[in-house]
Amino acid sequence: MTSVLGDAGLLRLIVQFQHGVYEELLPWRKEAAAMDTAWHPSVQGLMYTHLPQRFLHLPYTSEHVLFLPQAVLLPARHLNLSSTERDPRLPLHIAIIDGDTRRIGRWLGCYPEWASPSALDLAAQVGHLDVVVYLHAHRVGCTTNAIDYAAGNGHLSIVRFLAEHRKEGCTENAMYDAAMYGHLPVVKYLYEAGLARCSSIALMHATWHQHDAVAAFIHAHCDDPIPPPL
Repeated sequence: MTSVLGDAGLLRLIVQFQHGVYEELLPWRKEAAAMDTAWHPSVQGLMYTHLPQRFLHLPYTSEHVLFLPQAVLLPARHLNLSSTERDPRLPLHIAIIDGDTRRIGRWLGCYPEWASPSALDLAAQVGHLDVVVYLHAHRVGCTTNAIDYAAGNGHLSIVRFLAEHRKEGCTENAMYDAAMYGHLPVVKYLYEAGLARCSSIALMHATWHQHDAVAAFIHAHCDDPIPPPL
């Protein structure tokens, strides 16, 4: 046994087939394990409670946290995780929200099966371009949700990167949500890059939410019949 442990090359061959995580990941695994799951009649789907304190302040998670009388909850769907059962990918998706590419790489080194399209979609939604680029470089897939989510949140650099480097494209929801939330640069890019039309529905979203500049651009490039104002 001593001779085996003393042979660095042989030891590396042995340990690469052993299960486990890097020591530096142990606190992060403990953090994820401390998050309980919960259900509430007023919210659809599984939720996580006992959240990391920073989730109350991070730009993305703070927008989706629910403050109830007896608990602070985060719906699993906002972590891009299963809404029906506890998801083993939780530690990876926490690292994505934190924007920690080193930790992401370590988790994927231990659990390559966690590299799902949901991971890249989440990175696009949160707005971490460096994480999107990292996951793309490591051949992680995505869906049309990636551009849709990024567009709705105004992340133009991510929309552009995904459009230029991937083939999934987007749905009309990208334009609808960008218009609804007033992201004019995203609306212009989606139209000029041929990713989405300036439709009457997009115009309706911009108008209803009083994004006048967005509505004016869509109106100028809309081929749909324009209904008269109410």
